Amino acid sequence: MTWKTACPAGVAAIQLVGMALAGTALAGQPPSYQASRPVVVPVGSGRLDLDATLCFWSSAPAWHAAVDSGYRADRYGGVALSYGVADRLELGLALVPYTYREDRVGGAPKVSAFGGGSIWVRWAFIDQLALEVGVGATPATPSEDPRDQKAGVRVALPVVWILSPGLLAFHARPDLVTGFAADTFNGGSVLLKFDFDAGFLLSLANAYLDVTAGVAVQAWPRDPGPTGREDPLHPTRPAATFGLKLGWNFPEGWDLFAAFQFDNLTPATGGRTDQTNLTVGTSYRF
Repeated sequence: MTWKTACPAGVAAIQLVGMALAGTALAGQPPSYQASRPVVVPVGSGRLDLDATLCFWSSAPAWHAAVDSGYRADRYGGVALSYGVADRLELGLALVPYTYREDRVGGAPKVSAFGGGSIWVRWAFIDQLALEVGVGATPATPSEDPRDQKAGVRVALPVVWILSPGLLAFHARPDLVTGFAADTFNGGSVLLKFDFDAGFLLSLANAYLDVTAGVAVQAWPRDPGPTGREDPLHPTRPAATFGLKLGWNFPEGWDLFAAFQFDNLTPATGGRTDQTNLTVGTSYRF
């Protein structure tokens, strides 16, 4: 058997395994498999999410904890509600009720505050592609203290391509983020940032695995500020990320997951694996 015949045979074997496992689950009340979920929440249904994240920056050193998601593919973490209000149209609301940050270098004050929130609308103009516009106090705002954040706008094009229903899906999204802040942290009160990530999601019966890589580029401002030390939350050079998420779908509509991510594989200083985060979360579909 040559590689030209082995590759299609291997894909077919994986699909058969996935169909067999899915058939076993369908004997009872089936979960909604991650690899079958569309780019928008279906009309008349919704999803409630709750996340918590813990981030470490060993080269700073600093750490950050929040009722939020640190996983690259999760744009709206914390406590989030999304609902399909019409065919191909989704509305959402997300709040970060608590965030804490401690930087043990330079005498920076500890930050313990409400982390802001966002609202968004997402419209799928084809099955695999949607247009999303979000408004709120976003994590991209150039401020160390969430209490200094003002409005920010995010425009995105989420992509979900279901390669094999219930088994394998490809996802990606480019984002353009404009943020505003009350101070001049990082050299200016206006920030322009580009986000992009892409990955694959594999479902095997109730379990699923997501692998996502991404990059964030702060286009403006480029000056790291008077301290000359880059803020790990808002790097002034392209920051590449790589993460893994492992989850479980329960038939009753609950999902649980844990995710680990390298936050900046291209740092200005320090090691490639110095900035990491761990996120755990749950969601309920109704």
